[in-house]
Parts: sequence; structure tokens; C-alpha cells
Amino acid sequence: MIASPGAQHMTTSPKSAAATAGARNRPAKASLAAVQSVSREGLMELIGHEGIVQTRYKDSVGVWTIGVGHTKSAGPPNPVAFLGTMTIAEVYDLFRRDIAKYEADVRSVLTVAVSQTEFDALVSFHFNTGGIRRASLVQSLNAGDRQSAAAQFMNWSRPAEIIPRRKKEQKLFAQGHYSGGGKATVYPADADGKVKWNQGRIIDLASVLDRRAANTLETPAAAARPRTAARKDAARRASRSKLP
Repeated sequence: MIASPGAQHMTTSPKSAAATAGARNRPAKASLAAVQSVSREGLMELIGHEGIVQTRYKDSVGVWTIGVGHTKSAGPPNPVAFLGTMTIAEVYDLFRRDIAKYEADVRSVLTVAVSQTEFDALVSFHFNTGGIRRASLVQSLNAGDRQSAAAQFMNWSRPAEIIPRRKKEQKLFAQGHYSGGGKATVYPADADGKVKWNQGRIIDLASVLDRRAANTLETPAAAARPRTAARKDAARRASRSKLP
């Protein structure tokens, strides 16, 4: 196994430790295919790697965090002051917003078109390592050598606990396989911000999002029915009042 060229765990998400991300020279940006953002499946995969904490917690370096690695520097809500509990849907929406920075970083280093699953794998890799600008896999990908690019995901394999995740990112990149099945683990945290890792529960994130989408579609129609009935009742009352 080739050792990582630098520290890993860029993000401050539940399963990620802090690391430094290099600011490096950017290659000229080519005209890319339509893939510009992580898919829903890619977001769920990434959340599955990271884990969710619905209340504020302190990350591995003591920074107040919430959701999936959201800190004060990423914008509101400010975990330092936020004392509530986020819903799973709110956590997902916040992560969708926060991930935009990492999507932009990945787009900026690509000079070739990529598939959706390749893009999703690259963003997951970058969110965890912060190393997209200096990773040899990007050089190989831009040179058209996808086989080498896939193999070079494993250059970033420290600490050993990260190897299963890196293999899943590698498989997503090379084979288009999402391994998480739309599942995620939710961890509680105490009032002092300590995450209780041994009390995690697995949720079906895909089902949560599907139910929300269904409710969004049904709400306007459901709301219209009472109003329509009320208008009919009012019309009947008005009609009866006109009778001799």
C-alpha cells in the first residue's frame, strides 16, 4: 500500500479529522460535460461515509460542528450558538449547500469530461482528504488514463481505518457502484458536544428524502380541498339565506 503524500481527513464531519488542504496551481479548465454537481445518490453515499449528528458536537480538534461536518466558517447555522436539533431533511439540505465548495474545487482541476459516478467519487475523495489539487489520480485522469486514476485512489490510505472508504470511492469511480444503499448512521451527542459513537442508529436516508418529496407534491392538493369545501359550504349557506 502506498502511503498518502499528506495528512488526511480534511473535513470536520463526524467520521473525519482535520487536515490541511493545499492551495496549488490550477490547470486550465476545459469545457466539461453536463456533470457539474453531485447526484442525490452521491450525496447519500458521502453522508453514509461521514455520519450524521443532529445536534451540535465538537469535532476531533474541538470545533463546534453540526450535521455532516458543518462549522461556523461554512455559514449559518452557527453551531457555536445553535442549541436545537436539526431534522434529517434539514441536515441533508445543509450538506447539499456545503458541498458546493468541494464540487467547485473538483470542477476546477478537471480538463476532461467525467461521468456522474466519477464526479461523485472525486467529490467524496476531496471532501475527506482536501487533496484534489495535488492528487496524482487527477493527473492520470486528465491524461486519459482512467485505470491508473482508479488505482491511485489507494495512494491516500492513511490512517488504516480509511481504507474501506477509499476502496468504495475507487469502486464508484471505476465501476459506477454506489455501496451505501441510501443508508446513513445517526449519532447522538451529549450537552458537552461529545459524540456517542457506540449509540449510532442506521436510517434509510433515501426513504426520508422520498417521503419529503411525496409530501411536497401532495401538500398543495391537500390544502386545496378544504378551501374548495369551505367555498361550497359558504355558497350553500348564502343560497339558503335567500329562500323566502
